Amino acid sequence: MGKMGDQEQLIRRHMSSDKFSGKDPLAVLQFLKNFSSACNETRTSEGMALHLLKHFLASPARELFKVYHQVFLRGAEPGRDYI
Repeated sequence: MGKMGDQEQLIRRHMSSDKFSGKDPLAVLQFLKNFSSACNETRTSEGMALHLLKHFLASPARELFKVYHQVFLRGAEPGRDYI
């Protein structure tokens, strides 16, 4: 397993909750707190955490994150259908 896969497993062991789906919007606060704590405990950099975040999301949150990643982080065209 590569560096990202190893780091993902470390974070997963430190998470106190399952994947975030977005079905309960207020649950994002607890999820982000758990994810942030797990990243801090495993000394995961912010850059790597951003790339690993998708592995801790379930649909429909995962699809929305893909759009965000493509539009804002890769400079893709806003308004284009990415889902």
